[in-house]
Amino acid sequence: MLSRAGGHYRTQGLVGLAIMAVGVGLLSTMSAETSYPTAIVYITIVGLGLGITFPLYTIAIQNAVPYTVMGIATSSATFFRSIGGALGLAILGSVMNNRFAPEFLSRLSPEVREPISPEPLNSLTHDPQALLNVEAQAELAQIYDGLGQQGEGLFEQVMEALKMALESSLADIFLIGLGVVILAWVVNLLIREIPLRKQHV
Repeated sequence: MLSRAGGHYRTQGLVGLAIMAVGVGLLSTMSAETSYPTAIVYITIVGLGLGITFPLYTIAIQNAVPYTVMGIATSSATFFRSIGGALGLAILGSVMNNRFAPEFLSRLSPEVREPISPEPLNSLTHDPQALLNVEAQAELAQIYDGLGQQGEGLFEQVMEALKMALESSLADIFLIGLGVVILAWVVNLLIREIPLRKQHV
């Protein structure tokens, strides 16, 4: 597509990043009520933007350096992309955990907290596996079983608090991601466009 469009990788990068920004923006609007097909559509939009941009910048790098160091430039780009991915995951994961814990605790009433000992509560605060893990849900439900009919309602309140806290923290992460994509779009404007090479030089 790049070669057929005249080799204008800056323009194609702007289009790809704009599509990605739309997808990440849509992901930030998801809630616990978002349907599975809707989430798939949002993720597909992000993937389309990524698919346009990832190989694009590799071609731009290869086109900007002498042929004798093309291998070094390509491997360096891959290396820095891997480092960026690892750092980004660590930073965003830390932000999400720090956002999730206070959000979850703020949604728990004293009646819900009282039956839970500090250890399970701390586990839920730092790892909301009860939303996905059936065994974790069963262990949590056992804590409230002894409270009779009231215990079932309290258990549902815990699960709802987990969902809402995770929803809020994930929305924040996607908004940060949207900011990063917008910044990348601005940086893309500064790329000096070099005509694509037609032969090895």
